[in-house]
Amino acid sequence: MPCARGVDLKKLTGGGPGWMRKLPCRSASLEKMSCERYEEPPQADIEAEAVEVERLRERMRKIEPAIQALKRKHRGCTGSGSVECPAGCGGTLKYAISGNGHMHARCSTDGCLSFME
Repeated sequence: MPCARGVDLKKLTGGGPGWMRKLPCRSASLEKMSCERYEEPPQADIEAEAVEVERLRERMRKIEPAIQALKRKHRGCTGSGSVECPAGCGGTLKYAISGNGHMHARCSTDGCLSFME
């Protein structure tokens, strides 16, 4: 499984259980490995990603009340359906909720909501 720089990631880490946790290109790595091709991303990319993450978090905060209402409606039972997207994009949110309350949902508008709990 080569990365974008052509490094065989399984070979670099030795494979086996938890091999992805050892990758040098994962900020959450517990057992960092070294890789001669690793480079820190440019500051502009880091900042752009932070802006995008905050935009997505804000969208999730906005829709949370509607999601919780759907979960209460189906409490303890599996269910599925579609509703107007609570993000306000004008699309339709199709969802499925399992008996344990986990939800999968996707909006019909490209780039809007799509999540799995």
